[in-house]
Amino acid sequence: MDGASWFYMFRRLMLPMMWPYILVAVIFRFMDSLKIFDHVFVLTAGGPGDATRTLQIGAYQNSIIQLQYSQGSTYMFLLWAIVFLTARYLVSVLGKAQRRAAGSED
Repeated sequence: MDGASWFYMFRRLMLPMMWPYILVAVIFRFMDSLKIFDHVFVLTAGGPGDATRTLQIGAYQNSIIQLQYSQGSTYMFLLWAIVFLTARYLVSVLGKAQRRAAGSED
């Protein structure tokens, strides 16, 4: 590494070591971005009409207000499926990138 530029050292040394932490941070940030029930409910309660209706608001309105538990649980299952599939995709893509970066030596 003597005489290497900062970019080369970052790309070949530091970034491959940080991939697992980057993966966890991206997955957690994505899951947090889907937890917007409280903001939307306090500001608009999903209205006017269905303009700001999210999966969580839909599940709440169907389950708690309209007592249609099957539709509410379907909304939450859909949300779970989105999070699960996205997390699985990120793990596979970033895992491949980590293995590729760790295995390549110049």
